[in-house]
Formats: sequence, C-alpha cells, structure tokens
Amino acid sequence: MTSAMTIAPESDSHDETCLKHGEQTLPESESDSINILLVDDEPKNLTVLETILDDTGYRLVRAQSADDALLALVREEFALIILDIQMPGMSGFELAQMVKQRKKTAGVPIIFLTAYYSEAEHVLEGYGSGAVDYLHKPVNPAILRSKVAVFAALHRTARELERANSALLVEVAERRSVEAQLLQLNNELEQRVEQRTCDLIRANKAIGDSEELLRLAQEAGRVGIWEWNLTTGSGIWTPAAWAIFDATGQQDEVTYPKWLRCVHPEDRERAAKAVEDAKANGNYWDEVRVNCGPAETKWIELVGAVEYDNDGPSRMRGAVRDITDRKAIELELKEAHRRKDEFLAVLAHELRNPLAPIHNALQIMRLTENDQQRFSEVREIMERQLVQMIRLVDDLLDVSRISTGKIELRLEQLEIGDVLKSAIETSAPLIGRSNHKLIVEIPETTPLRVLGDFIRLTQVFSNLLNNAAKYTPEEGQIRLNVTRDHDYAVISLKDSGIGIPAAMLPFIFDMFSQIDRSLDRAQGGLGIGLSLVRKLVTLHGGSVSASSPGDGLGSEFVVRIPLSSAPHNPGCAAK
Repeated sequence: MTSAMTIAPESDSHDETCLKHGEQTLPESESDSINILLVDDEPKNLTVLETILDDTGYRLVRAQSADDALLALVREEFALIILDIQMPGMSGFELAQMVKQRKKTAGVPIIFLTAYYSEAEHVLEGYGSGAVDYLHKPVNPAILRSKVAVFAALHRTARELERANSALLVEVAERRSVEAQLLQLNNELEQRVEQRTCDLIRANKAIGDSEELLRLAQEAGRVGIWEWNLTTGSGIWTPAAWAIFDATGQQDEVTYPKWLRCVHPEDRERAAKAVEDAKANGNYWDEVRVNCGPAETKWIELVGAVEYDNDGPSRMRGAVRDITDRKAIELELKEAHRRKDEFLAVLAHELRNPLAPIHNALQIMRLTENDQQRFSEVREIMERQLVQMIRLVDDLLDVSRISTGKIELRLEQLEIGDVLKSAIETSAPLIGRSNHKLIVEIPETTPLRVLGDFIRLTQVFSNLLNNAAKYTPEEGQIRLNVTRDHDYAVISLKDSGIGIPAAMLPFIFDMFSQIDRSLDRAQGGLGIGLSLVRKLVTLHGGSVSASSPGDGLGSEFVVRIPLSSAPHNPGCAAK
C-alpha cells in the first residue's frame, strides 16, 4: 500500500503552475524537452510530483503501475525515472531490476521514493537495483528539483555531444569528398598539361621550331616553354619561363649550370637525378623549388620529352608552370588534418581524465557507504570532475554556436572594471595555486563604459587570465592594465611566462592551436580558448592581438573594445 505524498516546506517560496503533460502529443517546438517517467500507483502522488517538477523544459509521463512504466520505456526514451518502491503487484525494486536488464534502458538513472525510513539493508537493496538516489516522503521540492535538474543537464549535454559528433562525421565525409574531387581535377589538369606539351613539341617539329608559334602556344597554355641542347649545354627560355626561373629580368645565356643554380639547394640533387632518368627513358617530369630572388621561393612543375639521334639524347623540350598556390593549399590541408587529429586526441584525453576519478569514487562509495564523511569527500571529487567535463563540453558548444551564428549576446551598458573584477574572481584559484603576483591597474576616477554581454566578456578575460597563469611558471607576474584610446577601451594583459615563438604568433588565435610545452600539457586544454576569445571580441565590435619578445620573455594580449558612445555593430547582437 503506497502512502499519499505531501510536499515538504522549501526554504524559498515560489508560485508554481501545474502543467500536466501526461502522454499527450507535444508540439514540434517542444521536441527537445527532457522526458521524465513518474511511476506511482497513487494518482495524488503523481500530481504532487508534476507540481514540483513543473518546467517547460521537462515532459512528464505518468505510469500508475510497473506494466505501464515498461510500456512507456518501450515506446520512447527517458532521461530519468522517479520510482515509488511500494506498489501493488511488481514492486519498485523489481521494476528497477527489469529496467537495468534491458540494454536500451540500462543507462537510465532511477530515483527511488519511499515513505518509510528503512534500515541500511533496505537502502542497499535500492542501490543494488540500479538506483542513483534515494529520497524519502514527504519530498523536499527544492532537493528533488535540484537532483532532477542535474540529470536533465547531463542528458542534454550527452544529446548535444551526440549531435556534435554526427555533424563532425558529416564534415569529415564532405571533406574527403572535396579532397577526392581536388585530386581528380589535379590529375585532369596534369593530363591536359602533358597532352598540351606533347602537342607543342609535335607542332614545333612540323613548322621548323617557329619561335612565333612557340610564343602563341605559351600564351594559350599559360606556361613557360624551355628547350635544352644536350650536346652543347645551351638552352632557351621563353619570357614566361624567365619570369618563373629568374625574377631579376636579366635574360642572359641559358645553361644547365644556371638552371641548376636556380633550383633550391635541398632539391638540386633530386632535380639532377630526374634529368638523368629522363635521358634514359625519354620522358621528363619533376616538381622542385626555385629561388626567384633574394627572398622569393616558388614551387614549379617541369614536363618535357627527350629527342635522340644516332649518338643518343640530343635535345630536351618541355614546359614549366608555377604551382606555388597548389602546394600552399596542399600544405594547408595537411596542417588542418594534423591539427584536427591532435585535437581529437586531446579531446579524448581530456574527456577521459575525469572518468577515472569518478569510477574510483564510485568504487569507494560502494565500500564505504556508511561512512558519511568519506562519502562527502568522494562526492566532492566526483562533482569537481563533472564540472571539468561540463566546462570542456561548454567550450566546444560555444565555438560551435559562434561558428554557426547561433550565439546570442545580451547587450547592456557595462563598466569594463566590473567585467574585469568578475573575470579576476573566476581565475583567482588558478592564479593562486601557482603563487602568481597579479597587478591590476583599472582607472577608478573615469570609468570606461561599453555595450556588451557581461557573461561573455567575463569569459573573454577569464580565458586570457587562465592562459597567462598556465604559461607562467610559479611565482610569476601577471599585469592587467586598462586605458582609453580615443573611442576604445584598451585592456592589456602581460605576463612573465614562457613567451610565444615567433613562428606561432600568426596562428595563436586559430582553432586547436597550442604551444607544445610541458607546462601547457600539464595544465591540459583543448586549444580552443584563444579562438573563442577572438570570436567573442569580434562579436562585440572589437579586436584582440598577441605579441611576445621571444622564448622565456613573456607575452602580451591586447583587447580593444569600442566604448558605448562609439558607433559599432556587434556581429550577432540582433540574433
């Protein structure tokens, strides 16, 4: 026999309106709501639970028996089951065991409700049946809502992560398709160039090596034409070939040694071997770098054919084209693949790190369930690790929302000093653990006001402070300075850390970019913090830049945000 449920008094009073979803069909706009199954043989108790959990984000489904609950679990997916223990027929414990035995529902968390304060064996039976929590009637509404909110948030996070993974798989498939198309186009282009070169050689022989026809053919093919007499060692370059090989414009005698000097030192040996191979098999093809000036290097493709007489190879003719842009694209694709692979590896590592402590904590909870002090310590460990996982997922979702234009800025008049104080409070634990000295210089007499989103701007500067703390050895110094430059508030964050290599500066705000140092790896991270900073600052109509004197000399990040009196147009303020 199940006793009637009452509502325990809450610390805060709220006016609540009971919204009974039952099993009605929801409109399409509520398709993202969280399904919660309420199981109790007393309709009054179900009404009380619906009143407590009245929220537009929840879809509450009633079940007045174990059979009804099983039918509901077959029909749809639930984020949580709130289950009464004492029911006629099949008890809550028996129903929980059946739920956990099914593969589809084994992962659904269960909160038991009971009107009796049973002994430890009773509670142990509940947890052994698969429960994640155990509440007594009368139910405290605030506690129940809080616990349900946690499981709802976990379910939403898992659902969003699954959607993100699906989107990533689609993007990978699309990228592979584009790569295949690029490869096919490149092969077709190479075939066309090779065919055109052969046509040019046949045309030259037919018309007696007419220079005018060579010039016309060069203009039509947009490639440079070259010829080399293998007997005398002299050669001919058309103007386009001269422009590729020698940017000085001094069109003097062409010789094999001159050409070889144009080739990049690292490619000369391979280029010479390609020429010797061509003399043996008659066909010539190579890709090399050439030095076209004091500070200019190009990638070129050479295609040609060898002509023979009675004494052997006598002449080579062919074409040359500049493929620097194509090579740059290939390098960018390779770099993008590398950074994507690194990011996936780091993401797997960062998401796996909190799981081990949580798993160990669960084992400890099973062994020390009657030790309340130990139980509290273990719960704190699990909460910290859960917060870490949520932070990682939130960063990923923020970047995804900004990239797809779905983020919304809640703009209001703000004092930049208030934003920075909030950011400092957020980053204080990390700065304190490393014993850093934080020097803050914010003008008090003339406060600077901006039009912005308080939470997002706090996120920007806390990310920069965390970044400075990560890359600064213990007992380092971090200086935060605020000034005004005409219509902009200028916030400078300077540290005494390891600095940024010059080669890394142009890419420091790119997605997944990280400085591969042991200090950084020890702190962890996905390499998306600075990218998120730049995107959020840009949405506020501002800019961010980074500079560093070199390794071990620290770094400085400067954020410029327009003052509220200055006209600007944030990227998604109206979304």
